Amino acid sequence: MKKYPKMKPSGVEWIGEVPEHWEVARYKYFYRSGMGETILKEDLVEEGTIPVFSATEQDEIFGFVNTAKLLLGKGDFVIPARGNSIGHIMEVQEKCTCTQTTIYSRKTNAEIQTRFTFHFLKGLKPHLFQFDRTAIPQITVQQVGNNPFLLPPAAEQTAIAHYLDRKTAQINQAISEKERLIELFREERQAIINHAVTKGIRAGVKMKASGVEWIGDVPEGWALSKFKYYVRTKARLGWKGLKAEEYVESGYGFLSTPNIKGIEIDFEKINFITEERYQESPEIMLEEGDVLLAKDGSTLGIVNLVKTLPFPCTVNSSIAVLRVFEKTELLPSFLKYFIESDFCQNVIQNLKAGMGVPHLFQADINNFEILLPPIQEQTAITSYVNQKTTQIDAAISGIQQEIALLQEYRQALIFEAVTGKICLIN
Repeated sequence: MKKYPKMKPSGVEWIGEVPEHWEVARYKYFYRSGMGETILKEDLVEEGTIPVFSATEQDEIFGFVNTAKLLLGKGDFVIPARGNSIGHIMEVQEKCTCTQTTIYSRKTNAEIQTRFTFHFLKGLKPHLFQFDRTAIPQITVQQVGNNPFLLPPAAEQTAIAHYLDRKTAQINQAISEKERLIELFREERQAIINHAVTKGIRAGVKMKASGVEWIGDVPEGWALSKFKYYVRTKARLGWKGLKAEEYVESGYGFLSTPNIKGIEIDFEKINFITEERYQESPEIMLEEGDVLLAKDGSTLGIVNLVKTLPFPCTVNSSIAVLRVFEKTELLPSFLKYFIESDFCQNVIQNLKAGMGVPHLFQADINNFEILLPPIQEQTAITSYVNQKTTQIDAAISGIQQEIALLQEYRQALIFEAVTGKICLIN
């Protein structure tokens, strides 16, 4: 890639030098921005003519209305201003409106190419949309307006936009193919678990009816029972007034749902509580072999196994602790895989469907049915599943690293192009 012959300081440290003939100013001098209008869920209609965007849905329609005070059109932008979607750039393609959780932008300078601005905002998002570290992350109209903005001549804007459209499409396609490969690996992983915990891993064994229609036949010698006969389920009832400001630098680990979502329990990104708080609930002081089950909200059904404890830990009220007390008849590792299986997850999802706020009660968990092979067979099954899933998880991890590198390359490419570090005109 060739360079521009003459550069000048941009005046913005993280941008560095820019081509001498580019204009450097603030975003508000080229775009008029404002908050979206107040639209509540009860304002939406099923067959409205005006799509509504909000901060909770990235590029997905929040709903429809028939009338709106704020009408946006092609060339405008919607920028989520609250929550996890902050700074996600939505380029408006047709008539729509947006809610009070977003910021809209409309250009005031006819020389600006919309696609150039799209790439500028998207590529510099980490710098442009730093948000307040409050309970609910948010950005303001003033903050957006005061962001730096670079304006090349129109022909260069077009060249940059066309180049980035082409290159990012290629990168996005490569990422999509890798994401699809991850989905296939995950499907294979789930199929291995499903078959192992309901059919076993021995070929040619004699089968019998399980008594459960959606399981079908199971190996002879397997029993159908309930969790409560082998597992003690405990969960914290509230936090007795515990507040976030009570967290300490080290001490007693306090696991929440994000800590148990991965392949292994994450003991790195964890909050800590004092010994006094830890001692308040001795029934959920964790032990090796405990199975942790998310029992509240959108993460309902996520499960993990405590293999090691680097320090004493407890859990918050969204996690149930399942402790096997009949380990001569049920292995904790088998229990964990059984809960991961489609059989158990379907039971959980069916319970969830009938709730306003998803929640599993201890009585629900105690009455879950479980298939029990002989203990020696459980050992063989968990060893087999461990081996197979470890191989698949390693493959998935490798692909995820490749995706991360592609994303970094895409970000760097956009940055170089929209800040003039490479010259794309003859």
